[in-house]
Amino acid sequence: MKFLRFNEHNKQWIPLHEEQAKQSAQGKMIPMEGSHYLHHTMYKEIAGEFKEYMKQIQLK
Repeated sequence: MKFLRFNEHNKQWIPLHEEQAKQSAQGKMIPMEGSHYLHHTMYKEIAGEFKEYMKQIQLK
């Protein structure tokens, strides 16, 4: 599971990480808008997404 900030200076940033996520059967990439330190500013959103992700993979 990857949480990424958009990178306006590198147009390949998102596609690169999408490809990495596809390499895992349970890979997931979640783009977010925010500062470099997403875990400081978007921790509630990250925690919510992670909880949902864990529910989904436990069903498989």
